[in-house]
Amino acid sequence: MKLPSPSLLRPRGRRLPGRGAGAHAGRSRAGFTLVEIAIAIGVIGFAMVAIIGILPTGLQVQRDNRTETVLNQDATFWMEAIRNGARGPADLTRYVDRIEFVDRELGTATNVVFGSSAEIIGLLTTPAVETNLDVYAYVWALSGSASEKAQNVASKEISFKYRMVVRIERGTNFAVPFNQLSINAGQGGFFEPLGTLCQVQLRFEYPLGVNEAAATTRKQVYSALVSREIETNTLAGKTVYFFTP
Repeated sequence: MKLPSPSLLRPRGRRLPGRGAGAHAGRSRAGFTLVEIAIAIGVIGFAMVAIIGILPTGLQVQRDNRTETVLNQDATFWMEAIRNGARGPADLTRYVDRIEFVDRELGTATNVVFGSSAEIIGLLTTPAVETNLDVYAYVWALSGSASEKAQNVASKEISFKYRMVVRIERGTNFAVPFNQLSINAGQGGFFEPLGTLCQVQLRFEYPLGVNEAAATTRKQVYSALVSREIETNTLAGKTVYFFTP
C-alpha cells in the first residue's frame, strides 16, 4: 500500500509558517521614516508659502474687476439720464450724498442743495450752460449687491462710494464748426450745424479716503456726444438745465 504524499496532507488555504511568511509580515507593518515625513512637510510648506503669496494679488484683481463692473453699469445709467434729460428715478436721492459746483477759473467749490431726482439730473447738466463749471457728485454705487443698499444713510459704511466729475463742452470747443468752412450766401449768413453739439464727459474717481475731497488713486473716464437743445427749468427755486428728450 502506497502512502499519500506529505504535500497532499497539508491543509488547503493555510500556509505553513516559515522564513518567507515572517519576512512578508514584517514588511507589511513598516511605516514612513522620519526623513520621508520631513520631505513631505517641506513640500507642503513650500506650496503653502506660494499660495499665501499670490492670495492678496488674486483678491485685489477680483476687487478691481468687481469695481469696474459696477462703474460700467453706473456710467451707463448716468450718461443716458443726462443725455435724455431724464427727471430721474424716485429714489435717486438715496444714492447721491452731495453735489458741488467747482469753478475751474477761480478754483472755488460750492455745495448745492437738492431735494429730488429731477434736481440732481438738472444740476449735473449745468456745465452745458455754465462752461466754467465742473460738477462733483459724491455717489454711493447704484449697482452691486443688495446688502450694500441700506435705506439709512448712516448705515452705508460698507457701500462702495465714488466721486463723479461731470464736464460738458460745447461742440465749438473741440471741433471746427461748419461755418468756418463755407458760407450760406443765399441767406447772407453762416450755417452752424454744431450749435447743439456737446461732449459729455464723466470721470469716476475712487476709492475715497477719509477726506473725500482729497485726490483719489484711480480714475475711469466715459465720454459721449449729444446733439440736442438745452431747456431751462426752475425747481425748488433753483435754475436747472436739461437736454431735450
